[in-house]
Amino acid sequence: MYRDYNIQDSEPEYPDARVQLFMDTVFSDSDSMLKEYLELLGSNLRQHALDGGSLQSEISQYIGSNELDQYTSFFLKRLAFPELPPSEDIELIATRSTAMDDIEIMISRHDSKGISFRIRRAMHPKEIIQLQQHFVKAHMDVNFTHEHKFLVALNKKGSVIGGLFYLNQGDDVVYMDKVVVSDNHRGGGVSRGLLNEFVNRMRNAKKKMIITGFLHPGYFYKFGFIIEKDQGGLVKYL
Repeated sequence: MYRDYNIQDSEPEYPDARVQLFMDTVFSDSDSMLKEYLELLGSNLRQHALDGGSLQSEISQYIGSNELDQYTSFFLKRLAFPELPPSEDIELIATRSTAMDDIEIMISRHDSKGISFRIRRAMHPKEIIQLQQHFVKAHMDVNFTHEHKFLVALNKKGSVIGGLFYLNQGDDVVYMDKVVVSDNHRGGGVSRGLLNEFVNRMRNAKKKMIITGFLHPGYFYKFGFIIEKDQGGLVKYL
């Protein structure tokens, strides 16, 4: 419904529009405590005390700190993450403490065979090492630095089956270097899942442009990238 009625188009003028929509529909019969919380979120959005990114963090902390029924948790996640498909779910992970003061989002996806995999930021050095090994096997030269960030795809055993790495270039621009998927998972939609999730995260982070190199331009055209010679690569505007 959020997409059907183009609620996102009204958010620049009415930043609490999405919260109001959920209050009037799926949460209309919820208990007073949840309604008071949603009203507070709406007020903070109107006063610009929250934006899209901080709204995600705030709702994630609320979910992690309260015992919620499946219905409430399902729709709160979709309030925080409007790009989340109805058939997919996310898991919220405390990366520093059980108090959920630093939260990572892990989203579930399915490949073309129906096998599930999960996408999140790399959280352990061994995952970055596994990702590098996939690049080596694919004969792709990479040079990781401490400034790079990593988004990885994991199988049900928690092993890295693919990923990408990127670098922020100011507040509005991010440079995505390369994407790789392990040999036995190629062609199944893992790279598509990674790129879609990456774009969603950059959009939620208020980035305005993603730049990448000219490697496999035909593939990136499918995701809305275009050639911008003055940027030295392919560009996707968000």
